[in-house]
Amino acid sequence: MQTKTITLVPGRGRLRSRWRRQICTILPILFAFLFFLLVLLSPIQGIWDISDDGLRDSDWELLVSFDDLGHLFVVASVTGAALTFRAVKRSKSPTIETKLCCPCGKVKGTIRAKYEDSERIHCYCTDCRTYNKAIAALGGKGNKPLNHEYGESHLCQFCKSDVTIDEGLEHIKLARKAPNEGMYRYYTDCCHVPLMNTVDFLAFVGVYEDNLDKNHKKFHGPVTVFEQEAEKPFDLPIPQINFPRFLWGLVRYMPWRHAGPFDYGKEPFYWGDNGDESKEKE
Repeated sequence: MQTKTITLVPGRGRLRSRWRRQICTILPILFAFLFFLLVLLSPIQGIWDISDDGLRDSDWELLVSFDDLGHLFVVASVTGAALTFRAVKRSKSPTIETKLCCPCGKVKGTIRAKYEDSERIHCYCTDCRTYNKAIAALGGKGNKPLNHEYGESHLCQFCKSDVTIDEGLEHIKLARKAPNEGMYRYYTDCCHVPLMNTVDFLAFVGVYEDNLDKNHKKFHGPVTVFEQEAEKPFDLPIPQINFPRFLWGLVRYMPWRHAGPFDYGKEPFYWGDNGDESKEKE
């Protein structure tokens, strides 16, 4: 069987690690500096004094007082220091490699990501659970959904540029909840297992841990999300997701939102009707 290897190139895929380190170190400092300049150069606004006689004169005043500038200076300094610390911490973070492989071995890939750019997530949401069951149903009665003890999905979140598909790209199909609704979810048509979840306007991707080798345990986490939607009550020593860290990752990933082996134009399988639309679209 003919296989296809995807090589990501700068601008669309993986940037060379040296340039990625420099960019991710310089940009936060640059943004903090620009924010500081914006504070110092706050514009002067004209406020027109209108009386019964109509427009008389202009009374100019600063938008912010010197006290306000002082407060904004403190905020800018703290923000700049935090972003600089984050950038330096990331530059010293180890790079971890894990192999992706579907159960039947036809789809294979590689993920190389920094520890600070990763997040192992246990997602308990109803959508993920229903989607997993719908994809498993495509494979017949013997196919079990990738739902764990409490109905959760175990995902590793990375930047899209960290993911490469080495073999079996033709076996990766698209699924969505409904037309123009929900995440872009990718699964395999060879053994019918969920593979990855993402959206087209952000640069993160969640890869199912079930298809990764044991090295995936070295990534950051795990953390939980949507635990209130679990199938049954649980009390596990797993912290909730750190949203400031999560949001910072989303912002930092943005230059790579079009990277990776993701085809958003494929004809999707719609899983949102609880499996009613069980006929796969080719």
